[in-house]
Amino acid sequence: WECFHNRGVRTSNWLDTAHFRPPTPDERSAARSSLCCQTEDFVIVSIGNCSDVKNHPEILRAISLLPATVAPLYLHVGRETDGRPERALAAELNLAERVRFLGSQGKPRQFLWAADVYVMPSLREGLGMSALEAIASGVPAVLANRDGLADIAAVTDSVLLTTTAAQSIAGGIAQVASVQIEERQTRALLDSARIRERFSISNGVQSVINVLYR
Repeated sequence: WECFHNRGVRTSNWLDTAHFRPPTPDERSAARSSLCCQTEDFVIVSIGNCSDVKNHPEILRAISLLPATVAPLYLHVGRETDGRPERALAAELNLAERVRFLGSQGKPRQFLWAADVYVMPSLREGLGMSALEAIASGVPAVLANRDGLADIAAVTDSVLLTTTAAQSIAGGIAQVASVQIEERQTRALLDSARIRERFSISNGVQSVINVLYR
């Protein structure tokens, strides 16, 4: 409006809430087993390509700052850039045994079902669909306090917002890890219900019909 005098209309995005849902205990156990996650592993997941805006190096640096009580296993899902510099950084930080670079995946749900926390510290973001899918799948989330991601957190009670710096991201991850798993899961289920209601297909379609066309 300020630049072009165009009164924009806000409509709601949506996700497949039948597919991105919390797992049953057996489904979660099967997902972790299929990915060779150990019981003691605190599984951190990010989903997205390795463009600079996704800020993945700060996730790696954050993991290196976590307290000894956390046993992190980082599942990095997404296409890497030429030269794979994030692998070099993981080796430099002595995290090679704690990070798995899994490339692009057509079916990301199993990684979300195995996760203990989803991390998205993007420098900038629209409405982060992978963050919506993670929270809908019952995963606690640590997101950067940026437009789009902060909009998602505002719909929830337990999503943590951090800066884009490693120290702050590490603090968010450690805060999630410090909560007993039963309490984490209870909070995550409540947030999942809120996200799946707010961003359901039916609500999204109705917003287009009622707000835009009518």
